[in-house]
Amino acid sequence: MGLSAINTYMGLDGKVTMNPRQPERFVEYVTNDQMGIMRQDMVYDVARHVDSSVKHFDKWGLPIWKDENENYVKSGEWQVMIAGESYKILVAEAAKSAMASLGDKGQILERVM
Repeated sequence: MGLSAINTYMGLDGKVTMNPRQPERFVEYVTNDQMGIMRQDMVYDVARHVDSSVKHFDKWGLPIWKDENENYVKSGEWQVMIAGESYKILVAEAAKSAMASLGDKGQILERVM
C-alpha cells in the first residue's frame, strides 16, 4: 500500500466526482494485489480512514484536483489527482507546527530528532 496512501480516496462522504468505493472492495483489491499475504482487518481499517488523510493534505495546502463543485477528481479506481512533488514540504511544515504546539516537550523532542 505504501505511498498510495497519500492519494487513496474512497469517497465515503460523497465528495468525489466518480466511482465512490466501499472499504470491502478495497480489501478485495489489496488481497489480490498482495496475493493474500496481508491482514484483511487492518486493510479494512486503513480503507475506512484514508479519506481523512487526503483531507488533511488538502487543508495543509497540497494541490488536489477538484471539479467545479469542489469534489475531488479521481485518476483511477482508488486515487485522487494530486501534485505530489510538494507533499514532503507540507508534511515537514505540519510536523514542525505540531511540535511547536507541544511547548517545552516539543523543544526536547526537536533536539532528539
